[in-house]
Amino acid sequence: MVVADSCSNPINCLYPLSNHSHCHRQPVFKRNGNPAISFCSFSKLRNDEDPIFWKILSNNAWFAIGTIPTSITLAIVMALFVNRAILFRSLVRMAFFTPTILPMIAIANIWLFFYTPDIGLIDQIARFFGFS
Repeated sequence: MVVADSCSNPINCLYPLSNHSHCHRQPVFKRNGNPAISFCSFSKLRNDEDPIFWKILSNNAWFAIGTIPTSITLAIVMALFVNRAILFRSLVRMAFFTPTILPMIAIANIWLFFYTPDIGLIDQIARFFGFS
């Protein structure tokens, strides 16, 4: 994925969307017979050669504009609700934070399954191949 002299100038590395003088050069490496992708691909996107890219970029921007402020507002409203003196406040807080905590507990159990001495998956595989 390297083009000859693609990063000889630090500006070329920091600003890959610019039109570089090296875009006409051949890639140095090939992978599976295909030329490696260079910074030139990004300049092609910027120069309106790929309308799908701009549609995807627009969709992502609208999604971010719609979801980020909404989720921040909803989080603040829920935090203010949980902070009030309400009946079953502890239960409401538990229900609020459970979706955040449960994935961490599940991941911890999976790692525990892998690394437990003598009965863990990695130890069993190592024992199968003759390591102890």
